[in-house]
Amino acid sequence: MIEEFFRTILLGLMLIFIIIKVNLTNKYAGKTSNVNNYPPIINFFQSINAFVLLIPFINVTGILDDFTMNLYEEVRLVGIFLFIIIIGVMIWQMNELGNNISATHNQRFLVTSGPYNYIRHPLYSLFMLMAISMWMIAANWIFMIAIILTIIAGNIRANYEERLLTEEYGKEYETYRKSTGKFIPYFRKFYN
Repeated sequence: MIEEFFRTILLGLMLIFIIIKVNLTNKYAGKTSNVNNYPPIINFFQSINAFVLLIPFINVTGILDDFTMNLYEEVRLVGIFLFIIIIGVMIWQMNELGNNISATHNQRFLVTSGPYNYIRHPLYSLFMLMAISMWMIAANWIFMIAIILTIIAGNIRANYEERLLTEEYGKEYETYRKSTGKFIPYFRKFYN
């Protein structure tokens, strides 16, 4: 009974996350989101994130039951709370990024406000935290693989994007890069 509760909650949170993410992406990227100028290897790592998002749906079937682990219910509830916070921060991040969400948009500028004031890649940080919260909710060892894959994929995408941003914004981006964290806030920023 308790497993069905956590599976249902995780599935519901994933559906909410995907619906909000798709709607915000469509709102800001519009028709340009169909144009993809990333190299194939970067797109491959983006597909890893898509795979990670599918794991909770697979978990509902019970196929992954052999990998279940014992976690306290309180830890699993913290995972639910963390996931809800992630959805809220993702909405904040996407709204701050606005029309700059698409690599093909014509009116681009360096976004350094909102979560970007502390982290250069908040969406990838959120995906990493989401993988951790999914593991906490599902209490399943397979989700540990999802965490590792998400960290690898996020790092590869972030490195690629940082090269593009350095080319596009030069010194402005280098100054910004030195004052913020890549995935975790740069704590010196809080004391300035």
